[in-house]
Amino acid sequence: MDIVCFGKYCRALHQLRHPGIGRIEAYFAEEDVMVVQMPLYEGKTLSRWIQEDQPHHDDVRYVFVRLLQAIIYLHMRNIVHGNLSLDAVILDGRRPVIVDFDLARPAGVYKSETPVSPRECFVVSFF
Repeated sequence: MDIVCFGKYCRALHQLRHPGIGRIEAYFAEEDVMVVQMPLYEGKTLSRWIQEDQPHHDDVRYVFVRLLQAIIYLHMRNIVHGNLSLDAVILDGRRPVIVDFDLARPAGVYKSETPVSPRECFVVSFF
Protein backbone atom coordinates (compact mmCIF):
# COMPACT_ATOMS: atom_id res chain seq x y z
CA MET A 1 0.00 0.00 0.00
CA ASP A 2 1.44 3.39 -0.92
CA ILE A 3 1.43 6.37 1.47
CA VAL A 4 -1.42 8.19 -0.30
CA CYS A 5 -3.64 5.11 -0.11
CA PHE A 6 -2.55 4.49 3.49
CA GLY A 7 -3.68 8.01 4.47
CA LYS A 8 -7.09 7.63 2.84
CA TYR A 9 -7.47 4.18 4.38
CA CYS A 10 -6.66 5.42 7.89
CA ARG A 11 -8.81 8.56 7.64
CA ALA A 12 -11.79 6.43 6.60
CA LEU A 13 -11.25 3.85 9.36
CA HIS A 14 -10.61 6.60 11.92
CA GLN A 15 -14.16 7.87 11.37
CA LEU A 16 -15.80 4.53 12.15
CA ARG A 17 -17.74 4.48 15.42
CA HIS A 18 -18.98 1.05 16.40
CA PRO A 19 -18.29 -1.01 19.53
CA GLY A 20 -17.42 -4.01 17.36
CA ILE A 21 -14.77 -2.18 15.34
CA GLY A 22 -11.33 -1.42 16.71
CA ARG A 23 -10.62 2.29 17.07
CA ILE A 24 -7.74 3.92 15.28
CA GLU A 25 -6.28 6.44 17.71
CA ALA A 26 -3.42 7.68 15.55
CA TYR A 27 -1.54 6.84 12.38
CA PHE A 28 1.55 8.04 10.55
CA ALA A 29 3.84 7.05 7.71
CA GLU A 30 7.51 7.75 7.12
CA GLU A 31 9.29 6.37 4.07
CA ASP A 32 8.56 2.61 4.05
CA VAL A 33 7.09 2.44 7.58
CA MET A 34 3.35 2.80 8.12
CA VAL A 35 2.05 2.71 11.69
CA VAL A 36 -1.50 2.49 13.03
CA GLN A 37 -2.07 2.95 16.77
CA MET A 38 -5.08 1.21 18.31
CA PRO A 39 -6.06 0.72 21.94
CA LEU A 40 -4.94 -2.46 23.61
CA TYR A 41 -7.81 -4.91 23.48
CA GLU A 42 -7.13 -7.52 26.13
CA GLY A 43 -8.62 -10.85 25.39
CA LYS A 44 -8.40 -13.82 23.11
CA THR A 45 -8.86 -14.03 19.40
CA LEU A 46 -12.03 -15.84 18.41
CA SER A 47 -9.84 -18.71 17.25
CA ARG A 48 -8.20 -19.13 20.68
CA TRP A 49 -11.54 -18.66 22.46
CA ILE A 50 -13.15 -21.47 20.48
CA GLN A 51 -10.16 -23.80 20.86
CA GLU A 52 -9.38 -23.15 24.52
CA ASP A 53 -12.76 -22.40 26.09
CA GLN A 54 -14.99 -24.59 23.94
CA PRO A 55 -17.85 -22.13 24.50
CA HIS A 56 -21.49 -23.11 24.77
CA HIS A 57 -23.51 -22.56 21.60
CA ASP A 58 -25.48 -19.76 23.31
CA ASP A 59 -22.22 -17.86 23.91
CA VAL A 60 -21.11 -18.46 20.32
CA ARG A 61 -24.45 -17.15 19.05
CA TYR A 62 -24.19 -14.06 21.29
CA VAL A 63 -20.70 -13.24 20.03
CA PHE A 64 -21.41 -13.90 16.36
CA VAL A 65 -24.61 -11.81 16.35
CA ARG A 66 -22.53 -8.86 17.59
CA LEU A 67 -19.83 -9.60 15.04
CA LEU A 68 -22.44 -9.61 12.28
CA GLN A 69 -23.71 -6.23 13.52
CA ALA A 70 -20.18 -4.83 13.09
CA ILE A 71 -19.91 -6.34 9.60
CA ILE A 72 -23.28 -4.87 8.62
CA TYR A 73 -22.07 -1.47 9.93
CA LEU A 74 -19.03 -1.72 7.64
CA HIS A 75 -21.05 -2.84 4.63
CA MET A 76 -23.57 -0.01 5.13
CA ARG A 77 -20.58 2.32 4.69
CA ASN A 78 -19.39 0.49 1.57
CA ILE A 79 -16.42 -1.10 3.34
CA VAL A 80 -15.71 -4.77 2.73
CA HIS A 81 -13.14 -6.31 5.06
CA GLY A 82 -11.94 -8.82 2.48
CA ASN A 83 -10.00 -11.08 4.86
CA LEU A 84 -12.04 -11.49 8.02
CA SER A 85 -10.90 -14.47 10.05
CA LEU A 86 -11.20 -15.77 13.59
CA ASP A 87 -7.73 -14.32 14.23
CA ALA A 88 -8.76 -10.81 13.11
CA VAL A 89 -11.30 -10.51 15.94
CA ILE A 90 -10.50 -10.08 19.65
CA LEU A 91 -12.98 -10.77 22.41
CA ASP A 92 -12.95 -7.75 24.71
CA GLY A 93 -14.93 -9.32 27.55
CA ARG A 94 -17.85 -10.82 25.64
CA ARG A 95 -17.72 -8.17 22.92
CA PRO A 96 -16.06 -9.12 19.62
CA VAL A 97 -13.89 -6.35 18.15
CA ILE A 98 -12.56 -6.46 14.59
CA VAL A 99 -8.96 -5.30 14.91
CA ASP A 100 -7.23 -6.34 11.68
CA PHE A 101 -8.08 -4.20 8.65
CA ASP A 102 -5.03 -4.70 6.47
CA LEU A 103 -7.08 -5.81 3.45
CA ALA A 104 -10.22 -3.68 3.87
CA ARG A 105 -11.34 -2.15 0.59
CA PRO A 106 -14.24 -0.15 -0.76
CA ALA A 107 -17.10 -2.36 -1.88
CA GLY A 108 -16.40 -3.74 -5.33
CA VAL A 109 -12.60 -3.70 -4.87
CA TYR A 110 -12.20 -6.66 -2.57
CA LYS A 111 -9.88 -8.96 -4.49
CA SER A 112 -6.36 -8.54 -3.16
CA GLU A 113 -4.89 -8.97 -6.64
CA THR A 114 -6.98 -6.11 -8.01
CA PRO A 115 -4.70 -3.08 -8.52
CA VAL A 116 -6.04 0.08 -6.92
CA SER A 117 -4.86 3.50 -8.01
CA PRO A 118 -4.25 6.19 -5.34
CA ARG A 119 -7.39 8.01 -6.52
CA GLU A 120 -9.55 4.92 -6.00
CA CYS A 121 -8.06 3.61 -2.79
CA PHE A 122 -10.39 3.61 0.12
CA VAL A 123 -12.79 6.26 -1.08
CA VAL A 124 -15.93 5.68 0.94
CA SER A 125 -18.86 7.87 1.80
CA PHE A 126 -19.80 8.66 5.35
CA PHE A 127 -23.19 10.06 6.25
